[in-house]
Formats: sequence, C-alpha cells, structure tokens
Amino acid sequence: MVFTDLQLAAELGKTLLERNKELENSLKQHQNIIEDQTQEIEVGVIDTQLLYLIITMKIIWEWKLLHKAISLYAMHIEHIF
Repeated sequence: MVFTDLQLAAELGKTLLERNKELENSLKQHQNIIEDQTQEIEVGVIDTQLLYLIITMKIIWEWKLLHKAISLYAMHIEHIF
C-alpha cells in the first residue's frame, strides 16, 4: 500500500493531535495535584497561625490572672500591716 503525501500528512496530524490531547490531560492532572497540595499547605499555614494565636491568648490570659492574683495578694498584705 502506497501512501500519498496527503495521507501521510493526515496520519501525522492525527497522531500529533492525539499526543497533544494526552499531554493536555497529563497537564490537567498535574495542575490538579498542585492545587490540592497548595490547599493542604494553606490549611497547614492557617492551622499554625491559629495555634499561635490560641497560645498567645492563653499566655495573655494567664498573665492577667497572675497580675490579678499579685494585686489581690498585695492588697491583702496592705491590710495586714
């Protein structure tokens, strides 16, 4: 069977289109993976920032309680003397 230049060009074009679609699908899969990983990283960053905020608030709360306890102790000592 002898292929003409036109037939060869058509086969080459068809093969290139198929390969292009395969590459597009592969690219989309990789983009989806990257998006998923980016979202996981963003959630991790948000979780870390939230944890930092909670710890900071706890430290501030404990400092206020300690300050109040010291103030009450100081008032108690003033009444003794």
